[in-house]
Amino acid sequence: MTDRTITKLVFVRHGESEKNVLRIKSSTVDKWPLTEKGEQHAENIACKLKGMGPFDIILSSPVLRARQTAEIISKTLGLPVIYEDLLKEYQYGRWNDLTKEELKKNHPDYLEFRMHKPGTEEHFNFKLGGAESRADVVKRMEKFIQKVSIEYPGKHILLVSHGGINGAIAKTINDISLESFAEKELIDHEEIETFNIVNDQPS
Repeated sequence: MTDRTITKLVFVRHGESEKNVLRIKSSTVDKWPLTEKGEQHAENIACKLKGMGPFDIILSSPVLRARQTAEIISKTLGLPVIYEDLLKEYQYGRWNDLTKEELKKNHPDYLEFRMHKPGTEEHFNFKLGGAESRADVVKRMEKFIQKVSIEYPGKHILLVSHGGINGAIAKTINDISLESFAEKELIDHEEIETFNIVNDQPS
């Protein structure tokens, strides 16, 4: 006999930020706040989430754009926010805080990366700016899912993070294809994804 515990995860991406408008790659924690439009994205998603509760807790990336989104949502849901480093944006190494135009002009490895089609092994395993690859981030999400399973068994958890993290969570929990991973990375600012972590324990 086994006892089955299901931990429910609801994922939302941060609202539009200055980074998105300027087309910048950035994992910097305290730069690129939400735009006015991004604040409205957060307000809108908070209203949608209100009908999906109750939630037990909000876990958020500590990166500013996610943090601001989580704070807006927390006011509507009346829940505290815990900031989780494992939910941070992809680490971009030497590409960090540069626009796509700057990267194309000054970083040959970015041009090499762009040659690989999303959904391919080459794209998935490429070290972004010499830092993390998408494969590395999936390994990071494996640690996150394990941590959540231990610390929050059976809870209903709201996650606020970044598009790529959505893809990595889906890959970790549901073992989706690389093509589906590339699609999940493109989650919209007002889109909601749900996941279940199933834990079977001997009774």
